[in-house]
Parts: sequence; structure tokens; C-alpha cells
Amino acid sequence: MMHLPQWVTNSFPLLSYAVFKILGLAPFTVNPRPANKSPIFVHSHIGTLYNLILVVIVAILSPSSIAAIDRVEFERKTSTAQVISLAKASIGLVVLVVVWLYIILNQKTAIRIANTWQHEDETMRTLAYVKHRNLSGLQLRLYFVLNVSIWINLFWTDLVEFEKWFKATFVGIIIPSFVFTWLILQYTFVLVLLRDRFRALNEGLNRISSAAFAAPYYFNSLERTLDDVISKNLLVIKVSHEVLYELVCDISSLYSFPILLVISVLSGTVIYSSYYLFMMLLLNDDVKPLTIVNSVCYLSMEMFPIVVLSFGVTKIINELKLFSLELLHRNVSFTGGNIFSLDGTLLHSILNTTATYLIILYQFSQPDKSTSNTSRITNATSGKSFYILTDALGDINHVNDEL
Repeated sequence: MMHLPQWVTNSFPLLSYAVFKILGLAPFTVNPRPANKSPIFVHSHIGTLYNLILVVIVAILSPSSIAAIDRVEFERKTSTAQVISLAKASIGLVVLVVVWLYIILNQKTAIRIANTWQHEDETMRTLAYVKHRNLSGLQLRLYFVLNVSIWINLFWTDLVEFEKWFKATFVGIIIPSFVFTWLILQYTFVLVLLRDRFRALNEGLNRISSAAFAAPYYFNSLERTLDDVISKNLLVIKVSHEVLYELVCDISSLYSFPILLVISVLSGTVIYSSYYLFMMLLLNDDVKPLTIVNSVCYLSMEMFPIVVLSFGVTKIINELKLFSLELLHRNVSFTGGNIFSLDGTLLHSILNTTATYLIILYQFSQPDKSTSNTSRITNATSGKSFYILTDALGDINHVNDEL
């Protein structure tokens, strides 16, 4: 197993907290050296004020930002693309304000969950049979670096190739998308860390279930039978598992509403980015490589956090099911506002919807500047493109049936 340097291990939680704090996703304060029995996570009036300032700034800048998007000229601008851009900016700004206000109103709930989690971690460290290892440290850092890399490439290509577009959309499109992707990654980080806790408990359960392991470590003169030792430790693991299970339910409930809004917005922008990339490649009139890279960066930025969240949800559900049949009868669900599931079916739904709308948008959209050459290209390729998209849609449905 690959081990990271100590300074990287120690600095990553602080770096993550700083990023979430700056983006208004973690208004609470962390006390690194609490007094005896004092909570580590505490309410922050400054954090609340900071989020309110962010809300006011965005609200003030929103009208001018939307007007700038309406005026800006960009390559292959069509009436359809312009309407989608305006809708994307308007909805994104509204959702951003709602998410920040939601985080302010639910700060106490988040603090309670974080302190309960911290207390349970301390309890688990006292259990010799539970090997509390940070198995996903490298995975979280990889997610962090990949997301940063995608955004760096997106900023760079936007500034080089579409400077006017970047300036016009910075407030209305770039900032909301930036915050949304980090919110989804924050939820993913939480689920991955929780999965590690459940995995540690499940491995501990396997250890004490073996008499060969339990005898030398837990059997002593004060406890008459090995059965007593096993029963006692099973009870402790069950209690810890119940606490973590309640944490999972609380966390799922806390993130459900903002994730519903954010994924709904990103799903719509995935359709737009796919449409723009598809039309650009279809017309194929000396498309610059940097333009293609920029479009791919936009699509990657929107899909990457959704993909890692979907995988994270699937893995923690599988880990939950390993404990006992009792938990299989309890409602362990990760949803967006109880409307759609966040597991692998979410990816299928987004891909299916994107393919369907690409077909619709392509059939009904026409460039603003029509030329005979463009019309000839469109007529020659429309039938072929329709069948390509239809085949892709069929492949997606086939994959879903296999899943």
C-alpha cells in the first residue's frame, strides 16, 4: 500500500477545511485544542456573517452578470445556446444563494453531527479489536487534486480562447459551478470517511468471531467463558454500528436538499455542454484543439463530482449491508430530496437524459447565421448523427439492464 508523507497527511484536512470555509460550505469553527470534554466543532457567528456577505454580493452582482451573458458574443452562438446560457446563469445564481442560506440555517445540525462523529472516533480508538485505519486517504487526495486540475485547465483555456466569455460568465456561471462541484465533493469525502469506519467495525466483527483470535486477547480470569468475551465485544460493535448508522441517516438528510438542487443544475449543464461540444465537432469547420479541450473541461467539471459521489454512495451502501440482516430491513437511502437515488442509477439517468435531449436539440436548433454551406453540412450529417445518438441511447439502456 502506498504511504503518503507525514506533512501531506497532516495538512490535507486543514487544506480541505480552508477550501470549504472560503466557499461558504463550512461556516462553523474548528477548535484544534479543546478543553476537557469541550466540543471540537463550535458555532461561528463570523462564519454565518461571512456566508451572508457572500449572499448579498451575489445578489447584487446577479442582474449585471445575466445582462453581460445576454450581450456577449461567442463562437457558434445560436438562439438555443443563448437561451440555455441565460437559464443556466439565472438558475445557478438562485440555487447558489439558496444553498448558502440552507448551510447557515443548518449549521447547528452539522456541528452536532460532526461532534458526535468525533466522539465515536474516540470510542473506536479504545477498542483493540477494531483497527481504525485511514484506508481512503490517498483516494480523497486524488479526488481533490483531480478536481483542482480540471478547474485549472478550464480557467486557463477560458482565458486564452474565450476571454470575453470568461469575464461575462464569471459571476453567473463559473462561481456557482465552482461551489457546486466542491459541495458534491464535500459530501463524497464524508461518505468515504464513514465507509472506512463501517469497514473497520466489520473487520473487527470478523476478528472477534474467531475463537482463535479472541482467546489470547480477550479471555482472562475475570471472564469465565470465551462466549462471554465474544458476546461483550459483539455488543460493543453493535452499539458503535448503531451510532454510525444514525450518523449516516442524519448526514443523508442534511445533504439531501442542497444535493437535489445542485445535481439538478449540473445535470442540465451537462446537456448544454454536451450539445455545444457535439455541434462544434459536427460542423467541423476548422475547430481549434484548445476549443475542444475547453469544452471537454466543462463537461468533465460537471460530471466528475457526480461520478465520484455515485461510486461513494454505492460503496457505503455495500459496506452497510455487510453487518447484519437486521440493517437490511432498515431504510438506508441516499437521495436528492427523496426524488432520485444517488447510487449508480443516477449516472444512467443523466446519460440517458443527455442523449435524449441532444437528439431533440439537434433536430430543432438552427445557427443564427445560415449559409448554404452550413445547410449542406447539416443536411448531410443529420441522419447519421441521429442514428449515432440513438445507438448511444440504446447502449446506455443496455448497460442499465445489465446493472
